[in-house]
Order: sequence, then C-alpha cells, then structure tokens
Amino acid sequence: MVFVTDDPMDPRSHEHRRRCYKARDETVYLHKGTPYPSWAIYLHLMHQPERGFDNMDRNKTQYAAATDLVDFLHPRNRLGSFGLDRLNANIRTPGWGPDIVVKAFHDLDKVFFQGRLEGRVTIKWKKAKFFKYDSSKGKTYGSTWSKAPRGAQIFLNADAIFLDQTSDPFKDMWGTLLHEMIHAYFDVMCGIGEGSDHHGEDFQRIFRALNIRTGPLIGVEALQ
Repeated sequence: MVFVTDDPMDPRSHEHRRRCYKARDETVYLHKGTPYPSWAIYLHLMHQPERGFDNMDRNKTQYAAATDLVDFLHPRNRLGSFGLDRLNANIRTPGWGPDIVVKAFHDLDKVFFQGRLEGRVTIKWKKAKFFKYDSSKGKTYGSTWSKAPRGAQIFLNADAIFLDQTSDPFKDMWGTLLHEMIHAYFDVMCGIGEGSDHHGEDFQRIFRALNIRTGPLIGVEALQ
C-alpha cells in the first residue's frame, strides 16, 4: 500500500517527507524546529549521555526487568498525566520534524518506562546504508546498540521512515522509537546487548503491555 498525499502539511505528503529527511541531521534546539514543551537539561542529556540522572535498581535479570515494567504498565495503574497531556497535545503538531522524537523522549520515558532511560540513551537518525540488511527480516526501521556500562544508542532509519512511499511516517517513526526503547530499557537495566535473545519472550511481554497502554492513550503502538 502506498501512503502519499498532496497536502503539504500531511506527514505522508512528498513535501513533508522531503523536509523531514533533509532536517534529519540538524542539531536539536529547544526553541527551534518542532515546538514541544521540553527542557534544555533533557536535550543536553541527549548529547552528554551517562552524565544524567542515576537509574536505581539496575543490574536486574532480563526476566525481572521485564516483570517490573509490565507491572508498571498494567491498566490498573494511572500513568503520568502531565506527560500524557504534553504528548497528546504536541506529537501531531502540523509540520512536525524529525526533532520531535528527541524533544518528546523525556515524556515517553517518564510515562511508559518509569524514567529509566533518561541520561542513558541517545537518538540519532541515519541513512539506510548504516543498517545491516537481512533479507529474512526485510526493511529495517531502526536499531539499538548497547553502550557501556549501562546505556544505549537508538538509531532511526530516515530512508525507510521518510522516503519509502509504502511507509506512514508518523506511525512508523513513533512505532519504531517505542520498539527500540524496549531494547534500550534492557540495555540500561540489565546490560544486555545485541547478542541477547533480542525479541524473545521478555521483549514480547513488554511489547504487549506497552501497546495496551500507548494505543488508547497516545494513539501509536510499537512496531513488531
């Protein structure tokens, strides 16, 4: 299916796709680019990871880390209302750019990942050639690399998300980010890298619990 429109403000339009792709490498500034009520300290932590807030209760087993987050995400629990309000009010801002994922990361982390990733995870846009191609998996939208001692780097595929006409940029951008945040969560909490059971049962437990909450609350779901 092809997702392309003629409305320049629609994220699926050729114009919006090209504008986002061109801006992928631009430095993210608080008062430039996509408007989002973030704070300078959180943008700074994207450039100076591992100097941010300490994450309590690290060095967990993968099973324990997954259980902790699944319990946190249970529908009986009320998630952070202020972060949810900011996400819902701003992630669909007309004309948003690729910087929105950096600016909204703090709220996604606090609302859905207990704030465990702040100061330990960075996000960068990359061209398709950066990603390893696996014919058995098809198109790669993103990847997460471990970073010692307890951190991770999330890379998003700008070609696949913005230039591929079969993609829905809004859905695929947020869906990919949420997917990679699960991997980053394990890296931060457990020190588990690419050699682990990458999409095993513990990943799937968080994946299912996360989408039960993100779908109704902010209208996006992690991609499988």
